[in-house]
Amino acid sequence: MGLEPLDHDAYVRYCVRGLDGVRFSDEVDEVTAVYVGRWPHGRIHVRFRHCDYPNVVLEARLKLYDEQGIRLERFLGYVRPELMEQAGTRAYPPVSEAVDGVLYV
Repeated sequence: MGLEPLDHDAYVRYCVRGLDGVRFSDEVDEVTAVYVGRWPHGRIHVRFRHCDYPNVVLEARLKLYDEQGIRLERFLGYVRPELMEQAGTRAYPPVSEAVDGVLYV
């Protein structure tokens, strides 16, 4: 694995800004995004509420880099549609798998 990219912090801010507060579907609200961890294993955690899952917060943990530390290009270009499709089809694990009120998707 190589060195941390010089623009890593800027890239993280860009990706977080592109998801934080963005309602990617009419079924969701209260969307927040934060970066957790360190390069290359850190992830963006996107938390939100879905109207059909009123008693839990859903959280997606999204990688920015692959196993070799190479940036996943067009992150926002594929993550937003993926989250939108998942929300529309309700392709989430059963609510019974929630941990302390959080359902990891």
